[in-house]
Amino acid sequence: QADEERTLARRAAGCMIAALAAMVLSMPLMRSTGDDHHVAAGGTGDPLLRWTHDVLDPWLAARLPFVYGVDPFWLRLVLLCLTTCVMGWAGRGVFARAWASFRRHQADMSTLVAVGTGAAWLSSVAATLAPGWLAARGLAPDVYYEAALFILALVLLGNLLEARARRRTTA
Repeated sequence: QADEERTLARRAAGCMIAALAAMVLSMPLMRSTGDDHHVAAGGTGDPLLRWTHDVLDPWLAARLPFVYGVDPFWLRLVLLCLTTCVMGWAGRGVFARAWASFRRHQADMSTLVAVGTGAAWLSSVAATLAPGWLAARGLAPDVYYEAALFILALVLLGNLLEARARRRTTA
């Protein structure tokens, strides 16, 4: 059980670090799509989105100007590679359990996580590889790589806490 906890801790930590990096790399992409996000934030009254646009984005731009100077295509490509590698490494247990559930014609938490993170990843891949195609059909080519990684990191953290509780209960 201690090995399982160490593995889950490494995967959760690695996934959370990657998610934070993906969030930082995604900030210039929000800016590059124009003011639609800010208008949406003001229109819906979403305080988190407004804070992100008004406070976090300028703060990051002042401290990481080189990131904001990178072409959005390359940022999306880096995010695609980072997310794919981390989801494959950290999330392989979740995806394996989801596939096993699918084969048994059952659904469980792993299925939900796999479908949610998989949908965010697939949508982001489409926005990365074919942004013009999406835009021509009236769809914003937004990426959600950081969302997929944060969801996976939080699920892994939950799995870690569950494994610790099981070990302590057994002891």
